[in-house]
Amino acid sequence: MKSQVQQMFFYILALFVIGMILLLGIKYVGKIVEQIETIDLVEFKTSLIDDSDVMLSKYGSWQKKSYTVPEGVKKVCFFTINEDQHPCVGDLDFIMCDAWNDGTQNVMTIPWSDTSINLTKMTVDSTKDYLCFDAIDRKITIRMTGKGNGVLISVP
Repeated sequence: MKSQVQQMFFYILALFVIGMILLLGIKYVGKIVEQIETIDLVEFKTSLIDDSDVMLSKYGSWQKKSYTVPEGVKKVCFFTINEDQHPCVGDLDFIMCDAWNDGTQNVMTIPWSDTSINLTKMTVDSTKDYLCFDAIDRKITIRMTGKGNGVLISVP
């Protein structure tokens, strides 16, 4: 009888230890996934800013650029920032319109990401002052044209 109680206590203790290891492992994997998403967003932002800075002063030259977007991003929208107030129309949500009208961001993702991306002296080749590109297989392709003192984003 005493040996059966000891054996049952050992099994309960083993289940508790295995359960704790699994719980800690799941939490750790969740943190790694969050870090990977953050790294993808930072890489996307850095690539955009670097390419924009290169094209900024190259008047008349253009390049077709492809970017890998973070997991879960369905669209990337580029906005021309000027003094005018822009109405919320089409596929834009309120948060995007607010950031656009505040002039705090000129590149935003759908779904919304709170990481601000602001390309220096960037305009959009559109009558609506914004262009949205669908992310297909986590990739978008845009055309960047140097204007000498800025960069123009258009459809490739």
